[in-house]
Amino acid sequence: MRTRLLTSALLLTLCCAALPAQEQNYVPTPVTISKEKVKLGDKTYYSHVVLERQTLYSIAKAYGVAVEDIYAANPELELEKNGLKKNSIIRIPIADEKAVAVSAPNDAADGVTHTVKWYEDLQGIAEKYGVSPESIMEANGLRDGKLKSRMKLIIPSSSKSESVAITEPQVEPEEEAETNIVEGDGSLPAKTDDELATEAKKELDFALILPFKAAGGFASTNYMDFYCGALLAAREAGQNGIEVELSVYDDGSSLPALGTERLAAFDAVIGPVGKANMEALLQRAPEGCTLVSPLDPKTGSLSEKWPMLCQANSDSNEQYADLVKWIADERKPGDKVLVIYEKSKTALRNRMDTLLRDRGIAFTELSYNILEGRNIGDALKAKMSTGACNRVLIASESEAFVNDVVRNLNVAVHEQYDIALYGPSKFKSFETIDIDNLHNVRLHLSLSYYIDYDREEVKSFIMKYRALYKTEPSAFAFQGYDLMQYFTEACSRYGWKWRNRMEGKKVELLQSDICFERLPGRSGLTNTALRRVIYGPDCSVEILK
Repeated sequence: MRTRLLTSALLLTLCCAALPAQEQNYVPTPVTISKEKVKLGDKTYYSHVVLERQTLYSIAKAYGVAVEDIYAANPELELEKNGLKKNSIIRIPIADEKAVAVSAPNDAADGVTHTVKWYEDLQGIAEKYGVSPESIMEANGLRDGKLKSRMKLIIPSSSKSESVAITEPQVEPEEEAETNIVEGDGSLPAKTDDELATEAKKELDFALILPFKAAGGFASTNYMDFYCGALLAAREAGQNGIEVELSVYDDGSSLPALGTERLAAFDAVIGPVGKANMEALLQRAPEGCTLVSPLDPKTGSLSEKWPMLCQANSDSNEQYADLVKWIADERKPGDKVLVIYEKSKTALRNRMDTLLRDRGIAFTELSYNILEGRNIGDALKAKMSTGACNRVLIASESEAFVNDVVRNLNVAVHEQYDIALYGPSKFKSFETIDIDNLHNVRLHLSLSYYIDYDREEVKSFIMKYRALYKTEPSAFAFQGYDLMQYFTEACSRYGWKWRNRMEGKKVELLQSDICFERLPGRSGLTNTALRRVIYGPDCSVEILK
């Protein structure tokens, strides 16, 4: 049985929540009116995070609404039956403004209150309100112009600002220093000292949205692994002087009620996983926000419309394009290229034909159905050459059909045909194919994920993970670690400019590589980095760099 520190803590919390009320003797926690609002249909609600020891009565009283109104605003939570849960997010109807105003501070006399957004600086805020930066610093007791995301600033009225305004000499802007880019070493681009001094961030605010489905007390093992990997990366960032605040949400039953302002405050949001929830969150996200799709390649189509999306998992289209490029790079004079596809299933075959023609690669085709597999050997060999390498692409993702093609190719190998088979990552997951056959046909794989356990960085991660969680890291743990490490380093070094700095730059991580690019017809970023692996006839597995 796998031991999980976080799962144990969750179970302990649930057990404590089940104790009778008289044994707990809780004193309700004071309720603060939320600054975040969400819109559902034609109604607007406060988005309130339930804290420990808060009650429905105390929340309703603070917001000036009835408990029944809160029940009605959250029908999916069945609050009347289940009660409140710590860290759950509930909707609160907005009562009459006069009733709510009692709980809010009155800043009108001295100016207005401004919540600092992640992309704002003191000069920009001062220009927005028509006051001087010095007046804002004086009103808030600031010693310098450094601001933090979500900091509350009192903005003095313009009349008060005039008395403290200071006229500064005009300075001609200096030309931007040239960035020294280090290509091909698997690290982030190098920065000048000036860039490091002006853009580096030591405090980051991330969100992690995963379908833990922990309402019943037992979270999804895969997504807990992902979470544990991300936590380890955040912990290491802290040890390197970068403070990471990580907000974690469970969208197993419903999407968390995160408003536009809260989303804008995050440096990056990793998740949701599914396409439907990701699309729903993208509709709320403001311009400039970073939403990362961590696992599902199907969400990649959303980048056609949403520039905020970063697709971390390469889809099969990218893999097939890489396979064709691989053939173009390795093909020698006399080599034959053969595309094999299943009769009546031509969608993938047409895609492969287009990719090959765009590269100017001459090829032949062979099609048959699974029932003809036992008698296709002669037709297959007639399409191949005995004096050169036969580079074969299978335009099918059917395990049964791929298995049959591999079997027939393996027979041809034993008859002295030189064969190199090219396939996407899905081939690696097929369990019915004899692994020896894949080695015999020299399978060339284009993969989104592949772990080289001989690397020292991988060994170090495994040792740390074992020490912290008392278990082995799964592929999900590696992915959580990789993504958190990438975005903590990119955002801490470049701030909100990370997209401009990192687009087109490849970074080598533990399980995968990341190179975000803006593909034709897409406004969002897609990870185009893939790992190439070759199965050798001597049962070796070669990882190409």
